[in-house]
Amino acid sequence: MLSALFKDPLRFDKRDPTQNRRPYLDRLITTARANPLTVLAATDGSVLWSNQYQAALAAIIYKGHHELERTCCVSGRVTAPDAELNAISCAVRLAVKQANCQHIMVFTDSMGSAHRAVDPSWDIHGEAHKYITELKVRVGHRKMDNSIDALHSQATHSVLDSWSSTFQDPTY
Repeated sequence: MLSALFKDPLRFDKRDPTQNRRPYLDRLITTARANPLTVLAATDGSVLWSNQYQAALAAIIYKGHHELERTCCVSGRVTAPDAELNAISCAVRLAVKQANCQHIMVFTDSMGSAHRAVDPSWDIHGEAHKYITELKVRVGHRKMDNSIDALHSQATHSVLDSWSSTFQDPTY
């Protein structure tokens, strides 16, 4: 569990999202980059509307102004919050491997997934993740089982596409 590995408490930015956050974030990053014991991590997950592609994640970690590592990989047929959670998890795994890493600052656009990443009920998730990453299965032509969230997402996008097509039809 992260809270056991790092003695500083976990903190989440609670700034008002309607305010201009740029100056605040610039100061935060400048301060973090000046600390040689801090690793910064930028994360993102991506789920395309097309049923032909798997979700993907990206993680880039920095120490100071130096990029240490970057990775992107598939996340399977999952929802956007799941892809974001996988990206955060990947970034933290990369960060803790770095020498002299005492602080990790994660930048994400998914606060729900960030909170989920440090939920104590997930404390053995790392071991399960390590175990499952050994299994590599391509998306093929045969019918596959999908999560209920992924099926719900597909149905929603299908309806939205249908409505969009219908409303663009001049005869409607």
